[in-house]
Amino acid sequence: METEELLIQAEHLLKPWTRWCRREQSNILTVSVSRRDLLQCVARLREAHWGYLSAITGLHLPGLTKTADEETQWSRLSHEVDIHSAPPHTGDSFVVLYHFCNGNAVLNLRVHPPSLEDASVPSICNLIPSATLYERELQEMFGIRVDGTPNDDRLLLPDEWPQGVYPLRKSSPSRQAGEIGG
Repeated sequence: METEELLIQAEHLLKPWTRWCRREQSNILTVSVSRRDLLQCVARLREAHWGYLSAITGLHLPGLTKTADEETQWSRLSHEVDIHSAPPHTGDSFVVLYHFCNGNAVLNLRVHPPSLEDASVPSICNLIPSATLYERELQEMFGIRVDGTPNDDRLLLPDEWPQGVYPLRKSSPSRQAGEIGG
């Protein structure tokens, strides 16, 4: 199948759970889904033999200041969720991207845990066992809880690393001290 056909197929497979979708480039499709629908989406891709999981990426979206105007908040949210149903907010949040590849076609499943207090996604390890490495990284580096992951041992940080310090959060003390790039 050609790249275009593969992306159309992926869009069709995920349609029942899609919040929004857009083409990032001619070979990249991003589909936003609810975290409660994530397992169904991954299962559907697996049943259809649509590519393989190449990575899971976490992104920390720092909160806006309480003085930020509503237009700024809505502009930011339009990139995170459906602008027609998202209330303005000022708190920190995350985006988790599940990258699937099939030839030259790239599908990004986008899940948006809403806040630091509710930063969790379900584990996909029952469907794709190799996802454990990425899930452990999400927990360790971002503090995003992965519910049901079979292994939550540390992966990258030393045992003496302080609890509750997540180096890939933009607000991390280690980032502010210049210990980590970015």
